[in-house]
Amino acid sequence: MASPSISSPRQHRWFFMVRALVHRNFRLFFIGQTISFMGTWMQQVAMGWLVWRLTHNPAWNGTVVFCAQVPVFFLGPASGFVADRFNRQRAILVTQSILMVQALALAALTLTNVITIPHIISLAILLGIANAFDLPLRQSFYIHMVGKEDLSNAIALNSIMANGARMFGPSIAGLLLFLPKGDGICFLLNGVSYIGALWAIMAMRNLPAQAARGAGKSGKSFLLDAVLDIQEGFNYAMRSTPIRSLLAIVALVSFAGMPYVALMPMIVDKVLHGSGHTLGYLTAIAGIGTFGAALFLASRRGIGGLDRAVASATLIFSVSLIVLGLSHWIWLSALALIGLGYSFIVQVGSSNTIIQTIVNDAHRGRIMSFFTMSFLGVSPFGSLLAGFMARHMGAASTLLICGLCCLAGGLYFTLRLPRLRLLAGTPAS
Repeated sequence: MASPSISSPRQHRWFFMVRALVHRNFRLFFIGQTISFMGTWMQQVAMGWLVWRLTHNPAWNGTVVFCAQVPVFFLGPASGFVADRFNRQRAILVTQSILMVQALALAALTLTNVITIPHIISLAILLGIANAFDLPLRQSFYIHMVGKEDLSNAIALNSIMANGARMFGPSIAGLLLFLPKGDGICFLLNGVSYIGALWAIMAMRNLPAQAARGAGKSGKSFLLDAVLDIQEGFNYAMRSTPIRSLLAIVALVSFAGMPYVALMPMIVDKVLHGSGHTLGYLTAIAGIGTFGAALFLASRRGIGGLDRAVASATLIFSVSLIVLGLSHWIWLSALALIGLGYSFIVQVGSSNTIIQTIVNDAHRGRIMSFFTMSFLGVSPFGSLLAGFMARHMGAASTLLICGLCCLAGGLYFTLRLPRLRLLAGTPAS
């Protein structure tokens, strides 16, 4: 598993940016997840439009997003325990299979014209439960595929993969939404896309053995051991000021900023006077920013300066969110979405890289579960709140309030940078 040394060919900038692909297992993972992520983005766009088409109520869009993401918050600690205790490759196969079944069930209900809001909410909860375990498992699985040397590049390439898919998946969804039952077709294609992901994970060979865990701390029961392990991981995160601060700033942006995604159908319909195609177009446009952010992260040779990148990205995100709230023109909204996509990925990717670099290997799964809770687990609470706010005061005013909250947090984090850098032991550049 040792990564080849960076000799003259690897010193080439473009080769250096994709160096994690030298590892066969990561190449398989990259290909399989790229196919799957395209389907995931198609489903996300189609789901938002389907809920809006059925209800014309932004509160229901916020509710569905809440149900799809809130399990990440409540099950995050348990998922970290699973990631540190059990074989990650096998566990990922289970979670990916559940995600495939969820998408196919959604497709069947939609294509047969029996889909209702209760159906959507039930399947959104199932999606959230599966993701609650799948995301920390995949985050903590990178080190098995590439080792520590290329870990940061693997994380960055994962962002390229996910956000490259974001550029194409929503565009395809936008075209399919023109067709009768186009939303159901999107769900079906997403279900089929998991075949590639499952094949890639099963085809991996010669993975290093996962670090063995000793007997449970209590010596009494599995449940008590799980509680004690989770408590230990939480205490580890809270004692580390850099980890605690990064988790907090990611959580703030996810809670106050990312609910704009749930409001996009309302913004497109009521403010920009667009259609499902417009929603797919704007979602894909945001992918330009996220793809650029992933390239920026992949070009980094270390974690030096990433703390400053977290601060600047938070500020850019805040300003972009305010612009989106003020915009009545598609071109200006598109520019704002590019800024939102770029800054969010830089913030999350940089925070992820710093945390995975400084975290103790024995706590990696649990800390990554807390990280997943920060950038996904708290978001549904923000989406639910934003949906009800938008219903009473409009989407524009809601986005302005959210942007100002993120701006205040970004300024506070920026003022604390010198102390955080000293405690984390990270260089300034």
